[in-house]
Amino acid sequence: MDKTLRMKELVNKLNEASNAYYNGKDEIMSNHEWDTMFDQLAQLEEETGIILPDSPTSKVGADEIGGNGLKKVRHEFPALSLDKTKDIYEFPKVFSKAASGDCVVMHKLDGCTLCLTYDGSRNGGCGRLVQAVTRGNGEIGSDMTYQASYIEGIPMTIGFKGKLVVRGEALMTYSEFERINSNLEEGEEEYSNPRNLANSTITMKEPGLKGRKVMFKAFKLVHMEPAVDDEIKVPETFFDALTLLERLGFGVVDHELARAYSSNPDVDSDLPDQIINVMNRFSDKVETLDYPVDGLVVASDDYKTADELPVTGHHPNRLTGFAFKWADECIETILREIEWSSSRTGRINPVAVFDPVQLEGTTVTRASVHNVSIVKKLRLRVGDKISVFKANKIIPQVDKNLTPGDELTYAESHACTCPVCGMETSPMITHSGDRDVEVEMCTNPNCAVKQVKKFVHFCERDCMDIIGLSEKTLEKFIKKGFIEQLADLYILDTFEHDIAAMDGFGQKSYDNIWKSIQRSRKTTFVPFIHALGIPMVGKGQAKLFDKAYKGDVRKFFDDVYNRKGFTDIDGIGEKIELSLWDWGNKYLGWIPFEDRIKAGNYSKADEARMKLNLEIYHLLKYVNIEVPAETDAPAGEGILSGKIFVITGSVNHFKNRAELQAKIEELGGKATGSVTKKTSYLINNDVESTSGKNKKAKELGVPIISEDEFLKMIGE
Repeated sequence: MDKTLRMKELVNKLNEASNAYYNGKDEIMSNHEWDTMFDQLAQLEEETGIILPDSPTSKVGADEIGGNGLKKVRHEFPALSLDKTKDIYEFPKVFSKAASGDCVVMHKLDGCTLCLTYDGSRNGGCGRLVQAVTRGNGEIGSDMTYQASYIEGIPMTIGFKGKLVVRGEALMTYSEFERINSNLEEGEEEYSNPRNLANSTITMKEPGLKGRKVMFKAFKLVHMEPAVDDEIKVPETFFDALTLLERLGFGVVDHELARAYSSNPDVDSDLPDQIINVMNRFSDKVETLDYPVDGLVVASDDYKTADELPVTGHHPNRLTGFAFKWADECIETILREIEWSSSRTGRINPVAVFDPVQLEGTTVTRASVHNVSIVKKLRLRVGDKISVFKANKIIPQVDKNLTPGDELTYAESHACTCPVCGMETSPMITHSGDRDVEVEMCTNPNCAVKQVKKFVHFCERDCMDIIGLSEKTLEKFIKKGFIEQLADLYILDTFEHDIAAMDGFGQKSYDNIWKSIQRSRKTTFVPFIHALGIPMVGKGQAKLFDKAYKGDVRKFFDDVYNRKGFTDIDGIGEKIELSLWDWGNKYLGWIPFEDRIKAGNYSKADEARMKLNLEIYHLLKYVNIEVPAETDAPAGEGILSGKIFVITGSVNHFKNRAELQAKIEELGGKATGSVTKKTSYLINNDVESTSGKNKKAKELGVPIISEDEFLKMIGE
C-alpha cells in the first residue's frame, strides 16, 4: 500500500478510537493496539516528511470531551501530552542533561486530566478556585468548574493569596466503577473501564454527580504568582512543588525522588540503577492500587533547567516530563469457550475462556470481551489461537485473534438465551461516541439477576439501611421464593423457621435480619425515594425533591403519575423529568384506583394490569415515611446555621452517619468530608483517636466533639 494512503487509514482509525476512548463507554481497540498504530504512523511521518491534517501525532486527546454543551475554554498554559518510551534505560541518559541529576518518579494516572486555576485577588486574600478545565486538545478544553466541587481532592479555597495553576487527573476507582456498573438501570449501557466512567461522570450537569465518587490527584504545579505579602514562595524543585500542593489540600499523585546522574560518576557509579530500581518498584505497586495507572512519568526535579528547554511538536521537552509505557506482555493461548455472563442491568456479556497463561505474575484463564460487536470484530470461535494481555497490568484483555475464520453466524456471536433464566435474549444497539455498539439483553423483566439488583440497592446503607441482607443472602431468598416484591421483605417472618434452618443461618442470624428490617419501617423521604431505584434519581435528586415537597411522598407520587413538570426545580432537567414520568407510568398506576383497591372492588382485568403497579402500593403499607414538622425558620436557617461539621468513625445514637448528616442539614448546618480551617466541629465518638482527621483537627484547632456533645448542642 502507498505510504500516504496507509497514513490516512491510520489517522482515521486512531482518531475514531481516540474519540471512543474519551467520549464513549466502549472502546474499539485496546491501548496496546492504539500504541502500535500510533508508532507506525509516527514512523511513516518521519520517513515521508508528511504530517496529515488531524494526525494524532500533532494533537492531544480528543477535540471534544463529553459534549453536553459545555463551555469551551482556551488554556492559558497549553496542556501538552508527554513524549513516551517503552525502554526503561532511556531515562538515565535523558536525565543526565539535568543540572542536578535528580528526578521525580510518579504513576501515570489513567483518568481525565483537569487544569485548575486559583486566584486570591478576588477573595479577600484567600485563593479561590475560579476555573477547572479538561485538557481537551491541549489548547482548548471544556469548562468543569461547577463539577469540580463534587470531586474529592480538589479544594475550593487554598491558603495562597496569589495565582496558582495546577494540573492533575480526575479518577474513578475500580471499586466505584464496579459499584456504578452494578447499579445501572435496565437497558443502560455499562461502562467499559474506570477512565471512561470518569470522563462521563465529570461532564454531568445534573446533581447525579453527587452520587458518584470521583477523586483528583495533582501531578504538576504549572504556574504560581505569589501576592506581594504572601508568605508562601515559589518552590525551586518539582518535588517541593508536589509537597506544597499536598500542604494546600490537594490530593497528590504517589511520587518519589530519585537520582539519575551525578557529576562524580566514580563515586556514584550505580546511580543509573537507582532510578530504574525506583521505577520498577512503582511498577510493581500498581497491582495493589484501587485506581487505574497506565505507566510512569519521570520529570526533572530541576524546574529551571526543564523550563529553559524548548517545546517541540505537541510534546514538552523530556526533562519537563517523560512517560514510560509498559511493554504489554502478550501471550498466545487457545480459546476454549465464549461464556455468557448476565449482569444486573439485563445485559449479557461475553467472556473469553482460554488455556491458562502467566501474565504479570498471575495465572489467567478468562478475559471480558465487553460486547457482541467485539466478538464479531475478532471473529472469536472455540479453538482459535488468541493473544491476551493485562491492560494497565490489572485487567485481562483479548488483544488479537491470530487465526480468524469466516464471519460468525448469529448463533456463534450471540448467547440467544439468558444463562440465568433461560429466556430468549434480544440484540440492542447502543451508542458509544460516534459508533453503534451491539449488545445482548435478557428480555425477561423478572429475571432473578435483575431482581437481586433491585433488592440489593433497596437495602443499601444510603437507602433503607437493612443490615444483614447481603447480595448472596438475597439471591438465596429469591431462589427459594421468600421474596418477589420489595414489600415481601416486611413479611419475611412468614418464613422464620425456613430461614433459621438454612445452611449458614440459624435463629440468631434470622433475628438480627428481622430486627434490621423492623427498624427500616420508619424512614424519611430521601432514603425511601433513593431506595426505589428510579432511573436518573439518586440521592442528590431525592434531596431536591424532598426540599420541594417538604417530605410529602404521596404528593410527589401524585405529581409524578399526573406527569407534572419538574424542570422548575433547580437541578432537575428534562431527562430526569421524562425518566420520572416513564417510571410513574409503570409503578404508580394504582393511584386512580386506590379507593377501589382498599375496598377490594376491582376486576380481575384490573388486578392483572396493575400487578407491577401495586409493588409500591404494597410497600407503602409497611413503611412509614415521616414528614418533618413545619418550622417557621426560613430555608437554610436553624440552630446550626453557618456551622460546618465533619463526621468520622462509628455512631451510636443515629442509624448511620448519613442520618446524622441529615440531622445537621435539617438544622441549617453543613456536613463535609474533609477537615479544613473552615470546619466548625469534628464529630468523633473516639475523641482521643489518632486518626488522620483527628490529627488534622488538632493541627487546625478544630474542636473534636462526641455524638453526646453534639446532641447536647442541639438540645436533644
